[in-house]
Amino acid sequence: MRKKTKQLNIRLTESEFTRLTKNARKADLTMTCYLGMLINGYSPREKPDLDFIDLMSRLSDLAHCYRNLAAARRTSVSNDTITTTASASADTIEWQQQIEKLTRIIMEIQCAVLLPEREEIIWP
Repeated sequence: MRKKTKQLNIRLTESEFTRLTKNARKADLTMTCYLGMLINGYSPREKPDLDFIDLMSRLSDLAHCYRNLAAARRTSVSNDTITTTASASADTIEWQQQIEKLTRIIMEIQCAVLLPEREEIIWP
């Protein structure tokens, strides 16, 4: 972790200070962290509400359950000589592809909502 050894004392108007503290609180960041992200060209996002966090957790659990079912299905197909057919194998591959697709979608949603946006700031 980087050591922060420099200290800065700045003056803000009451409204600027209020906006800074409100925005930092919404992003669940300290003012130091919030300002550091802005200086480095990132626009912090608001912390998502508990409903979103719960929903994403449930979707991740669902993907994990499907992954386990697909693994059990692969084992069943490879151990059972009667059901070991090209069709069963293709079906198992399709399951795995759909699980990977669900996992990618979950990751895309999390990135879109949680990660700060990179902004190119052009200083005069």
